[in-house]
Amino acid sequence: MVVPVGINNVEKVAHVVKIFQASQKDLSYPIDKLKRVIKRYSDFDKEKAKEIAAELLRSGRCLQIDDFSKSVVADEYFDILHNKLGYWWLELNGVPIPMKVTLLNANYEKYHVDCAIHIKPYNMHYSTFQSLKLCTDFEIDASRWVDVISDEYVWGNSWELDGIQFGITCQESTEEDEVTLGKYSRVPYYNDWHPDWSDRYGFNVAWKPHESDEDLSVGFYIS
Repeated sequence: MVVPVGINNVEKVAHVVKIFQASQKDLSYPIDKLKRVIKRYSDFDKEKAKEIAAELLRSGRCLQIDDFSKSVVADEYFDILHNKLGYWWLELNGVPIPMKVTLLNANYEKYHVDCAIHIKPYNMHYSTFQSLKLCTDFEIDASRWVDVISDEYVWGNSWELDGIQFGITCQESTEEDEVTLGKYSRVPYYNDWHPDWSDRYGFNVAWKPHESDEDLSVGFYIS
């Protein structure tokens, strides 16, 4: 959050560590001296994201996918993907790269999603690895956070945006901790990459209409 600090109310970035609710009579601090959050902090550059998406659409291959009815050829590559939420692409060291997309289709009686996919680089070429990120033309962290998704060697988060619940998880190796979060973000990404484990790595994404925060369907498909 961006908050006012000091007698001059200088704007500073701060982490919310605890939320406390109380009536006025229970406050231990004068109510007239309390300060308000100015805005939610974000380092997401919407205009830049829109420009990148537009260029990938113009010069690359786009996969339009909303549900499991879409078939994807195993060895096919794409530069950008579009679903009900917006556009998605991979960036290696800050540069967009082609990706492979695999459907995570399964016949579960109890759990249902519109679609679940696994996204990974089509080819990895780098001299020094810095990061591999799943990028979008909309700000994921501006969505309402729902819950952590985790299982053995898989973890991430889920959100709700405009009536759609979606989740993103990353798969790690059994020996390393390659996945991390941004300083002000809940979106997982790779900050380390070991070629011996590259078959295991990748981003899992699932989405469906939001019914309840207790609905485990999204997490079940991508964990």
